[in-house]
Amino acid sequence: MPAKKIVHRQDVLNAALDLIREKGENALSARDIATMLNCSTQPLYSIFKNMGELDDAVRQAVAGVLDEYMERELKSGKYKANKAIGMGYIRFAAEEKNLYRFLYMRKPHEKSDINVDMTKKSMGFIKERNGIDDAAAADYFVEIWIFCHGIASMIAAEILEFNEERIAEITTDVAEGLDLRQKTKKKGV
Repeated sequence: MPAKKIVHRQDVLNAALDLIREKGENALSARDIATMLNCSTQPLYSIFKNMGELDDAVRQAVAGVLDEYMERELKSGKYKANKAIGMGYIRFAAEEKNLYRFLYMRKPHEKSDINVDMTKKSMGFIKERNGIDDAAAADYFVEIWIFCHGIASMIAAEILEFNEERIAEITTDVAEGLDLRQKTKKKGV
């Protein structure tokens, strides 16, 4: 009798990421993951209770890839912190279209906390850079995130080409506009 193949949680997640990258955001299935791992679906269900739990774990893994993009932009020093996070987010959508679509462009799913760390980090940079309180930083974050998400979604949907120089320029324009608005709010105007 041949030895039983041992499949680990990380093997399943890596196969799922590869599957999504290759076949698209709606391609996630236990059968296809098992085929990629050259095993039956049984090991998957011994690791995950059901497809919902697997989907949640894959969503967390994709969010980890997004975090890597944002961290890489931050560490590059090419942009100020807030802009680096936005540029990393947009670059992720450009270079990992199917992963971006899996995370943000599939049918609605339950509210997730996958972006909590990114949000806290971004709001910290915003508060520090602009000298504003939590509420103002939250408003600023939402506005800039909506802008960056729009660009990223258009790139992932292949409506817009990724042009780093142009995107960096318009991101600066929007950030400067938000900065100016924060200053007028502080003055009560």
